Amino acid sequence: ILVEPLAGALPSLRATLESLTVRHAIPQVELAAGDDGAIVVLRHLERFTQADLRALRAWEASTGVHVWSQSGGPDTAVPLQADAPPFLHYQVADDAPRMAFHPLDFVQVNAAINRQLVARAREARRECGAERVLDLFCGSGNFTLPIAADVREVVGVESVQELVQRARANATANDCTGARFVAAALHGAARGRLRELGTFDAIVLDPPRTGLGASLAVVPALGARRLVYVSCNPATFATDVQALTAQGYALRSWRVLDMFPHTRHVECMGILDRQAPLAAGDVPAAGAVPAHGTA
Repeated sequence: ILVEPLAGALPSLRATLESLTVRHAIPQVELAAGDDGAIVVLRHLERFTQADLRALRAWEASTGVHVWSQSGGPDTAVPLQADAPPFLHYQVADDAPRMAFHPLDFVQVNAAINRQLVARAREARRECGAERVLDLFCGSGNFTLPIAADVREVVGVESVQELVQRARANATANDCTGARFVAAALHGAARGRLRELGTFDAIVLDPPRTGLGASLAVVPALGARRLVYVSCNPATFATDVQALTAQGYALRSWRVLDMFPHTRHVECMGILDRQAPLAAGDVPAAGAVPAHGTA
């Protein structure tokens, strides 16, 4: 299921790695692809010999895939060729920003499904007329920057500082003046930091597999009339949605997208709208299903 040219290059990559003198000291190989190329990052515990470097450069030349060397932590990852592009890029729609990302950055692994996710998030924003939007767990701006073209202001919040810096750089490169980004520990003491941002018309939520965590308690207080919840874990999605319905939201629609073909994993996307505040005793019982969905 890998995109080209990575899929076609795997057999020759394996043969090349097996030919290296330090093949026993390569514990990890990472593959990254964008609209404009592909990169293989080799984590190595011993230095490449000159013969190894010649073999890797020959493989680069034959496949068009760039090779990066990583001798330590993520900050040691560098291209073998000094003139190689420092980033890959992708675009989710013709009218969306061109997004730069480092090959070790977190990005969605399925470009076609990601385009559908972002398109539906933008559509959900238009449906409710939101003009001030919050994007929690925003990463490098996957949802934030495409939405920025549609609204007065969008604020992206992310706990990984490197991704916040990448998002800001992408906003500047694409002249997205309506987007700003904040670094905050969303699975830590998030309440006070999020409340400082004010209220929002809509919130996009795209947490890790563990779910919203500490952010769950503060989301209803931010005033949004619409939530767009994207999740790669149906179990935490269901748990968080149940908690949100108990705090005044109704699940209006949901869908399942096959982000990870040939695996048991799927991506879920739910649209929740604020309803009248619940009175005491009106909290849904555990296991209650607030709305039907479509797959």
